[in-house]
Formats: sequence, C-alpha cells, structure tokens
Amino acid sequence: MVLVLLSGIIHWWPKDWRKAWRLRRDKGLAVWLGDLHRMLGASLLLLLLLSTLSGLVLAFNQPIRQWLSQA
Repeated sequence: MVLVLLSGIIHWWPKDWRKAWRLRRDKGLAVWLGDLHRMLGASLLLLLLLSTLSGLVLAFNQPIRQWLSQA
C-alpha cells in the first residue's frame, strides 16, 4: 500500500501547480472524473499513508519496537 501511495503521488506531481487543483468541466465527463480522481487521491494521500503506517506498526509491533529501541 505504501508503494501504491508513493507511486500515485509521483504520477500526480504537477509541472504547473496552478493547474493541479483544477476541475475541467467543459472537456466532458471522462476528463472531469479523471480530474476529480486525481484531486481526491492527492488530497487524501496523507490520511491513507498515516492509516497504512499505523496498520504496519500494529501488525509488526515487535520488530518495529526492537528497531526503534536500537536508536
């Protein structure tokens, strides 16, 4: 899941930030849905990443504690 989220943000990363958060309504339904998908994915990235990382900590509690206690 972490790799999917990171690859999604790399794929989304805009060249022009003014156009990154724009919904194009005049280009048809498919373009509008694609823009909406891109915007929602980028805005929910942090929430999904935190949820995934907290799940990893719960699933691999012992190895992560050992790794953190070494530092």
